[in-house]
Amino acid sequence: MPQKPPDFSALNLEPQLIKKLEDVLRKIQEKIAVERSPGHKFALIHLVEELSLEEWHSIASQLELHGWLALPLDKEDGVPLERLRQTLEELTRQRDHDFLTGLANRRLFDRMAHQELQRALRTETPLSLVMIDIDDFKDVNDTYGHAVGDKVLAALGDLLEKSLRAYDLAARLGGEEFCLMLPGATSIQAYDLAMRILDDFRAVHFESASGERFSCTFSAGVATSRNRPGRDTVTDLLRQADDFLYQAKSLGKNRVCTMVARHVVSENPALVQVAEKQFLFTGKMAQ
Repeated sequence: MPQKPPDFSALNLEPQLIKKLEDVLRKIQEKIAVERSPGHKFALIHLVEELSLEEWHSIASQLELHGWLALPLDKEDGVPLERLRQTLEELTRQRDHDFLTGLANRRLFDRMAHQELQRALRTETPLSLVMIDIDDFKDVNDTYGHAVGDKVLAALGDLLEKSLRAYDLAARLGGEEFCLMLPGATSIQAYDLAMRILDDFRAVHFESASGERFSCTFSAGVATSRNRPGRDTVTDLLRQADDFLYQAKSLGKNRVCTMVARHVVSENPALVQVAEKQFLFTGKMAQ
């Protein structure tokens, strides 16, 4: 791009259009001169009206406006641009979603979880994570084959997607491990949701290539933020959820574990500590 705005006066253009082009290029070049960062590149798009693509090519050639890419937006020429937009959207979707289940992948989950946790801390509302792992999934693959195993994964992914609110997020973190992000959900609410999904998953019957029918279960752990800025992190929540998942596995699988089992029940199993009870149902600790 030239160091000073090009001279459009020699071109056969309307004076008003010439002024527009000169003003735009001058502002862009002045800003780039101040903010430029060597080694970086990007595409800059500016909408130009009342000028045909052929006229622009002529202008760019005469004034040596190298590095400018012109894309047609006329009605008859819009199809290639629309296809480009659709392709970019699909590439973005593929980057952020698991190809088998259609759920968010680990990349998108991590990004959204950090955003939601910061929002939860600002608004003093709970954020619950539910870590889910299909029980004995290796045996399913070894016994019935990976094609059947993929059907099990897809079925659970479909159940998770259908069970959530519009602002919840279900992700496949890898293998047979999934995670739910539930903004505003307390431990009890997240636990109840996980149990409903587990009941639905138990009821699904799968069939092997030989016609053998079988069903699957999963184990899950629930962790909920406690609105402690600087202490609540996504890493800590995932670790806590994973700890409760491990507890569910060690207790026999096919169940959901949360802080109720480890932190809430006092020495008298019939009593629940006041502060913890308030946290479970409201997401806030008693003062």
